[in-house]
Amino acid sequence: MLGRAVAAGCAAVLLAGCGAGEAAQTMPPLTPEPELPLFASDPAASPQTEPAADGGKARKALQRVLRGAGAGRTKVCAQVAPAFARARLGGTCAAWIASLTPEDGARLRAVKVGPPAPGTRADTWIFQAADLGWPLGAPASPAADRYVMRLKGARWTLTG
Repeated sequence: MLGRAVAAGCAAVLLAGCGAGEAAQTMPPLTPEPELPLFASDPAASPQTEPAADGGKARKALQRVLRGAGAGRTKVCAQVAPAFARARLGGTCAAWIASLTPEDGARLRAVKVGPPAPGTRADTWIFQAADLGWPLGAPASPAADRYVMRLKGARWTLTG
């Protein structure tokens, strides 16, 4: 019996604390927040416009690809578009990595990638050859005047 009385007393206190005995309070009208998109189809709501705001992730991805190739890791070929490999590397990415001389491998491992310029699309960054620092000298391959990194899904890919 005592348990029921305590429970009833707690319920009465809770209801009174929530304004059960007071006049109904009105809430202000809801207004949309200007910085939040209203619809999922709103271009501002696109999740792919924000991750690459300064090109830092694309820069790190390009540096990882070039240094990985210099280290002989064919795993980086997953981030090299086949069209780029055919046009700039003379075949497949893995064959190019296998054909690197020890000197070119060392040069690629030492590369320092500078800041990129935004591409024409929100998911594209362009690195000029002058933006790459080669402390040990430039390798013979890849000989490109620019490098284009594009976000495809969740992965940065060397496409041009």
